[in-house]
Amino acid sequence: MACPWRSLTARFVPLTHWLIYAQAPGDVDACLVPEKSFSVDALLRYVNEKLDEKDHCILVVAEGVNTRVVDGNGPVTVDGDVGPWLCAQLKANLESISLKYVDPSYAVRSAPSNAADTIFCSRLAQHAAHGAIGGSTAFAVGTVNTHYVEIPLQDFANRAAVCAVTGRIFGDLVRSTGQPAFDNDADASCDDALESPTGGCVVTWDGPSMTGVKT
Repeated sequence: MACPWRSLTARFVPLTHWLIYAQAPGDVDACLVPEKSFSVDALLRYVNEKLDEKDHCILVVAEGVNTRVVDGNGPVTVDGDVGPWLCAQLKANLESISLKYVDPSYAVRSAPSNAADTIFCSRLAQHAAHGAIGGSTAFAVGTVNTHYVEIPLQDFANRAAVCAVTGRIFGDLVRSTGQPAFDNDADASCDDALESPTGGCVVTWDGPSMTGVKT
């Protein structure tokens, strides 16, 4: 039996930082990302099991997860920030919990840049200026195989960089947290088998999409 006051910590962070938080060995119990849908009921059962097992549970939730919530009746509409909504679900369905809700928000985004960040941004700005002066239009500057290149904006149409949930890094995350799938709906499908060093990939979809999941 769990003690009367069971601790649940929910952290809501930008997608680019979820891996940093979630792969701390033994600390995080589940990480939710918008590339994978999750069942509210399955999540509640899992959290309750963890609370019974060790009297505390830590969730890391990325922005955009509110578009991938489902229950027994299908998709669930979550208006606004998913953080307070999920906290309300946890409080309403789990008894005797002490819930701590941490929203890093701008504390994460406003972290000071390091030397590598400064150099990279400076190089991007320089190449953008050179391209414009050279007569190029409708392009973005980026790196491909360590080379700075000009990429036509049309190449970004209906494409997004997302978390490669079938990749090795996300697989390492799941092994670290021990979390189940939570749902069997389709995941974001990468265009190819290439995975970035940070665990991302590119997807292309038809029609509007907020998650990179093909519609």
